[in-house]
Amino acid sequence: MDLRITSQFRTQQAIANARRATDQLGKLEEQMGTGNRLLAPSDDPLGQVAVLSDSAQVGRIDTYLSNVHAARATLNTSVTALRNASDLLSQAKQIAIEGSASPNDANAYEALASQVDGLLSHLLDLANSQGPDGQYLYGGAAAGAAPFAVTARNAQGLPQAVAYSGSAQGVQTAVSAQQRVATLYPGGGVFQAPPGPSAPAGADAFQALVNLRDDLRNTRHLPADQQIASISSRIGEIDAAQGTVLGVVGEQSASLQNLDAVEQRLQDFQLNARERVSNTQGADISTVLINFQSQQNLLRMTLAATAQINQVSLLDFLH
Repeated sequence: MDLRITSQFRTQQAIANARRATDQLGKLEEQMGTGNRLLAPSDDPLGQVAVLSDSAQVGRIDTYLSNVHAARATLNTSVTALRNASDLLSQAKQIAIEGSASPNDANAYEALASQVDGLLSHLLDLANSQGPDGQYLYGGAAAGAAPFAVTARNAQGLPQAVAYSGSAQGVQTAVSAQQRVATLYPGGGVFQAPPGPSAPAGADAFQALVNLRDDLRNTRHLPADQQIASISSRIGEIDAAQGTVLGVVGEQSASLQNLDAVEQRLQDFQLNARERVSNTQGADISTVLINFQSQQNLLRMTLAATAQINQVSLLDFLH
């Protein structure tokens, strides 16, 4: 049987070959434009899976790094507030020492008591400090409202008692898959710590200042020697309160130091993951250019050869 290759068949083959070459040129052009080797999952299924996995890891690390930065800002603000509170308590201690050093006249005691009133007001502001995100630093899990408030006032309208209304639970922030850091503390344990070995009567910073102020004004009408002794006893209360505050400062400072190490590790992991994505997904532009030029040459040769083969003569119509 005499089989003939018709001109129509040759034309169809030429179009198919040209289309394949053109598609390959288009793909190479897209690789040059995007810088990516993997344009579709079919280009390299295993490579595509690796890229997706590494890209997801980069996303998780971005979240952890954001948490680290937020936690650092919160803790830095808290440490500053607590150091100010410690300095304030140091001032109160000096006032107590001055008031107990020797008998003072009523005017001198009143001046010292007025200073304590100012310290008490400032301490309340510090205890209700807010972080960079507007949350209260010492409200624990209930960080949306001021945790400390005056619950009783004396005859002069001055604070007589301060109570904590925040949460007993703190807030921790995830800074890695295995690690969390405490950021928002329950203020009751910071400014009104319960009794313990170092402070059998507790360490209530507010009450220590209230007691000192009242002793300076001698609201119990004690004899001079007993007033001095009572003022002197307030030094221990202030020391206990300051010790509690400084203990939290030390804990938060250690957390800040640890965050630096965590951030460095996360940045290293992130860099490695991004390099893997780049190595797997990225195109070698110089190689792509060479392939593009080769494909252009191949397309020209294919078109030229097709033109020669598809030349029609009278013989093509003879049987």
